[in-house]
Amino acid sequence: MTASERALTFYENVHYIFVPMPDSKKNQNIPSKKLCSLFQYIQDRGVNPNSFVGNLESRPEAWRDSESSISLDLWLTLCRSAAQTLGDSDFGLGFGAQFFGMPTLLGHMMAACRTLRDALQSYIVYQDIELHSWRLAMHERAEDVELRFIPQTPLSKDRLIMDFVLTSTLGTSRRLTGTDLNLRRARFSYQKPANTCMHKTLFPCPMDFGAPETALVVDRAQLDVPVRTANIEVRILLEKALKKALVQHTEERRYSIKVIEAVTKHRGGVTPDALKVARDLGVGIRDLQLKLKQEGTTFRKLKDSCQSEMALDYLRDTALGIKEIAYILGFSDARAFHRAFLRWTGKTPGEVRRTIVTSQKTPPTTFL
Repeated sequence: MTASERALTFYENVHYIFVPMPDSKKNQNIPSKKLCSLFQYIQDRGVNPNSFVGNLESRPEAWRDSESSISLDLWLTLCRSAAQTLGDSDFGLGFGAQFFGMPTLLGHMMAACRTLRDALQSYIVYQDIELHSWRLAMHERAEDVELRFIPQTPLSKDRLIMDFVLTSTLGTSRRLTGTDLNLRRARFSYQKPANTCMHKTLFPCPMDFGAPETALVVDRAQLDVPVRTANIEVRILLEKALKKALVQHTEERRYSIKVIEAVTKHRGGVTPDALKVARDLGVGIRDLQLKLKQEGTTFRKLKDSCQSEMALDYLRDTALGIKEIAYILGFSDARAFHRAFLRWTGKTPGEVRRTIVTSQKTPPTTFL
């Protein structure tokens, strides 16, 4: 056995936060096996996982199948159900801190990198292969580095997901280097919770709540900390495979992304339907529905998600009236937009706009 083969055998037994690379033909959001970590976590906390999965439209026996996937909304529903069962508003923080992840091609290459900077930069380059609901961005400055959470869908703006991503990212860095990140600041886009005890434990630094974005700020010098399992031969070998996968991912773009792009083009009093979008994409309506089902979603979900996100963005622009927003989004009149927005959010456009205006006048809460 060669040195590279021995190293690869070793890395196969190392676990990281990052989810397995999905089948290029499926490109699902969340691998089903990730649920095993969730079930183990809540079981460790004294709750039977079967107590909150009975009413979900999914087959639990298939959740351990490495070839199957679940949608982000189902994963979030399961996490919320567990949080409600446990009465734990900090569930995302706790779950992320305990989440040990699963081996992935990208995770193995990060473990083979020379320094934490190399590992994080590699992740930034190849993360789109594995993640479709959120991204991480790294911004280096004179003395510090900002690791910013960037939601890609309305669902990924949920506090539970943001908490999970931040704490599991801290855990990943710790496992790679054997040391904790020296946090300078932590920012959260949600408002300050009533109880911040767990935040203080996990983020021993100044914290901003109600910030424009969710991010961790760390010392720049810490990025030079060596990765414990660095191996240049393994890194070169795995990077070749990742480059090939990234090209394939780019060429075989997910139909859900294509649908979102098509929906955003239909504005000005015209509400897009599945048939029109299928024609625009050059596929039959049944083929489009099948492809979206394979990706764990439907045209209705994508359309609602896309339009609700655009509506929220437009509501932040107080120069636009509700009627104008309705027309831009493709609704025939303001009443149709009002009904749709109420279905999406449980609130009226006017209520949400008033909340946005109030929050914009209120400065972020800094907590130490």
